[in-house]
Amino acid sequence: MTDATASAGANGAAASPMRPETLAIAVHYGEPMSGRPGLSLRGGTYAQLPLTGAVFTEVDLTDVDFRQADLREAVFDRCDLSRANFLGADLRGATWHQCRGADVLLGGANLHKASLIGCELPQLRATGAVLRLATLHATTLAGADLRDAELDGTTWIDCTLSGLDLRDARLTHGTFSGCDLAGVAWDGARLERVVFHRSALLQRNFRGLDILGCQFAGCDLTGSDFSDAVLGRSSFQGATLEGVRFTGAQAANCLFPGALAAGCDFSGAVLTQAVFAGAQLAGARFAGAQLREAFFGDALLSGADLRGCELTYADFSRADLRGADLRGAAMFRTRLHRAQREGSQGVDRSAALGDDAPLAEAEQWRPAA
Repeated sequence: MTDATASAGANGAAASPMRPETLAIAVHYGEPMSGRPGLSLRGGTYAQLPLTGAVFTEVDLTDVDFRQADLREAVFDRCDLSRANFLGADLRGATWHQCRGADVLLGGANLHKASLIGCELPQLRATGAVLRLATLHATTLAGADLRDAELDGTTWIDCTLSGLDLRDARLTHGTFSGCDLAGVAWDGARLERVVFHRSALLQRNFRGLDILGCQFAGCDLTGSDFSDAVLGRSSFQGATLEGVRFTGAQAANCLFPGALAAGCDFSGAVLTQAVFAGAQLAGARFAGAQLREAFFGDALLSGADLRGCELTYADFSRADLRGADLRGAAMFRTRLHRAQREGSQGVDRSAALGDDAPLAEAEQWRPAA
């Protein structure tokens, strides 16, 4: 069979691409394709071929046409995929290992449970592709186009994704860990229960997006914009939020414990039952925000702007409110237990609750030596 494959001409001319029927037969009988002399698939046309389980090792697949081919559980190991065309291909369970090549076409392809490991695929074009439960590890997709892609349960680990286009994509139950996300475009994307871990998201635009139940714990979001976003039950625990805008955001039940949020802008946001325990919020702006039953225990709020806030049943126990402005705030049964209030303005002592003496005594208890 191998003698019948495309081979070099008598004068050493470049080998012609293997014929489609020859490739299909070779794959059917389990013959792996490798970069041996005389084998060429470069520029070949293999659209719609049944190639389930094919193995390509160190093969030059430049300009190859795999449109709508059946490549389920295929293996591409150290292949050159420059300008390869996989439009509409079935790549479920496929493995791409240390492949390289710019401008690969994957629009509309199905990569359910596929794995991309150590690949360099800049300018990848995968509009509308399906990557449900796919895993991408140490892979470079700089400038890639994943608009309108399905990314349910997709895991991204230590990937370079700078300039990635995720507009109108659907990201649910996925994870970004240790990824470079500089310049990623999220416009129109929907993020639900996505985890961002050890990933820098400086000056990113999340304005007006649905970001439901997402985890940004420990991430650096300096200068990012979440204005008017829907952030229900998302967590920013320990995140760096300096200069971040949450103006008008719907952020009920969100978690901000230990966040570094000096100068953060929450003006007009809905933060009902949000948790800011131990957060650093010096100079933060909350003017007009809904903070009913929010918890600010041990938070630093010196110089914060809380004018006109709804603070009914909010808890500022042991918080630093020195120099804070609370004029016009609704403070019915707002807890100010042991809060530092020197220089603060507008505290409604007739409605708020002051120090709880028995609780203060209990908090100061120490075991006998």
